[in-house]
Amino acid sequence: MRSGDWDQKQEVVRLGSDCMTCILKKELEKIPDETPEEQRLAYKQKVLRIVGNALPTMSPSEVTRDIHQVQRDMFGMQTDYPAIKSFFNQKMLQYTGQTEKRIREASDPLLRAIQFSMCGNYIDFGIPHAVSEEKLDTIFRESDQIPVREDMLQEIRKELSKARSVVFLHDNCGEIVMDKILIKEIRRQFPQCKVISVVRGEVVLNDATAEDAAEIGLAEVAEVLPNGDDVAGTCMERISQECRKALLDADVILAKGQGNFETMRGCGLNIYYLFLCKCELFRKRFSVPEYTGMVVHEREAGDY
Repeated sequence: MRSGDWDQKQEVVRLGSDCMTCILKKELEKIPDETPEEQRLAYKQKVLRIVGNALPTMSPSEVTRDIHQVQRDMFGMQTDYPAIKSFFNQKMLQYTGQTEKRIREASDPLLRAIQFSMCGNYIDFGIPHAVSEEKLDTIFRESDQIPVREDMLQEIRKELSKARSVVFLHDNCGEIVMDKILIKEIRRQFPQCKVISVVRGEVVLNDATAEDAAEIGLAEVAEVLPNGDDVAGTCMERISQECRKALLDADVILAKGQGNFETMRGCGLNIYYLFLCKCELFRKRFSVPEYTGMVVHEREAGDY
């Protein structure tokens, strides 16, 4: 699909009451210990005002973006995300050799590459859980258990076999290493595909940016394109004209993570969403246990 009525996304309700509760629970407590009471009160009032004034069509990522701006203005940067991002990029690079070997030896290399790419989606500091190296190792050991619907897998394979332009919407640091391996496998099996890798335009939590792409050598397999925005997702009305054109012109779009699902859902483009269900809302939405992998096409996204 080379066009889509993405304006219809304005009609999709994205911000439910559960999302609002989760946002408030996470963000109201992000106050440095030494902060005076007067400033604490001012911060909480601003957070409540942002959430209270948010439109139902706004994604949680957009609301959180505005809250994080308040935090930066009032308290400065509280988390050393550059160090966290580099740590996980380097950790995942250590997985590269064994991961590529397991993909080469698999009966279905594309399936295994997709499963490994989905494993990396665990590395998410925007979700209210502690990112554990032990849990990450477990997810990788059990990667072959990540469910990928056979009909969806064959559909992706068929789409890629005839595609010329593929856009890959990345999500987190570390995860981007596994995405690179998936892109490498796509290009091996479907050499006619030109892949554009879209990363965040500015630093957003531990999301992948152009700096992360450079650190892990993403340009070796794809054209790297920052999206010009600082939301933890892909908002068509906010991203750069160049990025929007790439999405509208793409034959196939692969979108990683819950943030991209939340912000893109309902856009009408030919998107396959790949993510792990990490928060309570997504577990309820898909009726699955925590960390269940999902592959969902855009035509089905409105059902959730």
